[in-house]
Amino acid sequence: MRDSDSSHRVLLTGATGFVGSQVLRVLQDAGYRCRVVVRQPKDLVAPLATKTEVLEGDLLDESRHSAWVDGCTHVVHAAAYLHQRRAIDDEQRELYHRVNTVATLSLAQQALSRGVARFVFLSSVKVMGELAGRGVPCAENVPPAPTDAYGSSKLAAEAGLKSLFTAQAGTSCVTLRLPMVYGPGAKGNPLLMMRAARRGLRLPIANVTSLRSMAYVGNISSAVRAVLDRKPSVAPFAAYFLTDGVDYTSREFYDNIFHSMHPGGSGTFGCPFLFLKLASLVPGMGSALSRLTESYRFSSDRFQADYDWSAPYTLAQGVTEMVGEYLRRHEASA
Repeated sequence: MRDSDSSHRVLLTGATGFVGSQVLRVLQDAGYRCRVVVRQPKDLVAPLATKTEVLEGDLLDESRHSAWVDGCTHVVHAAAYLHQRRAIDDEQRELYHRVNTVATLSLAQQALSRGVARFVFLSSVKVMGELAGRGVPCAENVPPAPTDAYGSSKLAAEAGLKSLFTAQAGTSCVTLRLPMVYGPGAKGNPLLMMRAARRGLRLPIANVTSLRSMAYVGNISSAVRAVLDRKPSVAPFAAYFLTDGVDYTSREFYDNIFHSMHPGGSGTFGCPFLFLKLASLVPGMGSALSRLTESYRFSSDRFQADYDWSAPYTLAQGVTEMVGEYLRRHEASA
């Protein structure tokens, strides 16, 4: 990719988060001038903070959105109230709505009023619910059907953004729907798998052939840069699925993690699929096993074609970086 125009200034939210911090690093390396808004400036990685305009603030303080956007040519909105698998109460449901929907649309409205060229919104495949992509990879023409408050809040934001940006010429919004993300600092399933691999645990998933879409955080950052660098002939609003471009089995993903910690070792063994199905009936194990044994696939072909983009990092490269960071952090805390 070419170096960015030094006149471009990007407002980035969520810069202390797992994905946002990686996006910030890539944009800085590309020559973009970055402004970040964070609740706790001390949480921003020191090397990044020294080259960044840092503003302290809370996304829910909508009265400050105008000042945050002022002088910026682009916005990358990575901040969110993140998905939680446990049951949530009404207060948390309202927080999903306020952070992921209301605050997003407020920020976008201010971006529009100041003539920002492009607004990039990091959304989620959870807008599609849990039954999409069970066979062939799901494409963008499949109607969304969220099944939880997180997915619903992201879809509501997408609908609001589409309405805002299609009503005003000269600017555009690109929404990237992310699947499970892995990489340095990952939580959720990748973290659970790294903990299991570090203990040398072998998982009974060697016979699992179902495929799941994932995205390495470095590939996401590369895609965000592609959106800012290029201006293809697309609609004022476009929503894309973004993945590594290759889907993986749970066995393949865990074996890569296990091999990074135990070179030459095998992290999986065969187990009759019927046993796994029966185990899924055990309270507390159903959702975890479904994430290991059921397909959940999304196609990023449209994004790759529109932006002439392909993932620069392989699964092995991404897992190596992720495991290396995990082991260094664990050793430092020991």
